Amino acid sequence: MVKTIRENNILFFQDGELKLNTRASAKTLEQYSKIAQTLLRSFERNARTPEDETRWNDFVRWIEARKSRWGKRSFRLIRAAVTTFLFNLGHENAAVMMSAVGIEGCAGASDRNNAKFISNLDLARLERAVSESRGVWSRRTLALFRACLYTGLRPIEWGEAVFDEESSILKVKNAKVKEKDAPTERWLRIETDEARAAVMEILRLRARWEQEQWQFPSWERFRVGCSETMSKIKAAFLKKKNIDLYTARHQFVADAKSAEVPQQVLALMLGHNSHWTARQNYGPRKKGRGVIHVSYAGPVRV
Repeated sequence: MVKTIRENNILFFQDGELKLNTRASAKTLEQYSKIAQTLLRSFERNARTPEDETRWNDFVRWIEARKSRWGKRSFRLIRAAVTTFLFNLGHENAAVMMSAVGIEGCAGASDRNNAKFISNLDLARLERAVSESRGVWSRRTLALFRACLYTGLRPIEWGEAVFDEESSILKVKNAKVKEKDAPTERWLRIETDEARAAVMEILRLRARWEQEQWQFPSWERFRVGCSETMSKIKAAFLKKKNIDLYTARHQFVADAKSAEVPQQVLALMLGHNSHWTARQNYGPRKKGRGVIHVSYAGPVRV
């Protein structure tokens, strides 16, 4: 067995026995399992390996070869998740290999940051690239990007979003809730036909995905597939190379700022607990298009 374990990692040897050095809660272990299984499914779609122990070693090498896609913090989470997952499955050699993968080569802050806006030219290029493609993932990616662009949702939030067609209200579970008094849900009223069409399309694709993947209908799988497809599209067609799915949310904020949406209202629309988050970290006002397609519909915070 490989015994090169980095200090301060989650595996260690005691009396010649490999042990897991973690006090993770059941919720954290569940999150680890979901992260690792999502990566494993992506690996299995893109690689053909024998069904033996070398498969797990190849899985680790596959992750290591792609670590430039993640920032250091994200990769540390992935390393902990996959190491724990492999160890609990009994693949100790692969677990040690994963534990030993360093953060060198991960994206730095400047490399990792997604674009804060998308130009009309790059948006047209994205739409043209998808229209010329026959791939189902290209169409899914454009639909998810458009839905985020019109509504400002995080890509992950579409997994549980519910749309009431009669009232035109989109109910969203906030993906990031850290403070105890932070809102857990927000409602957006869809104001335009363009936005309504975008919302209906992504929800149609989600429903179809759930039917096709009835055994493992993970929205995270869908989102990761779209993210990987976006990486391929931008490398081949877009001028600004750090555009990703989250860029759509940044552009929504830029549009809202230029449309004079009050900061506190914008924070509610984004699911933020403070208006400073969008003000300091999201799309710049000067890149906005002066109009948004949704309004805040509740719940009212007191």
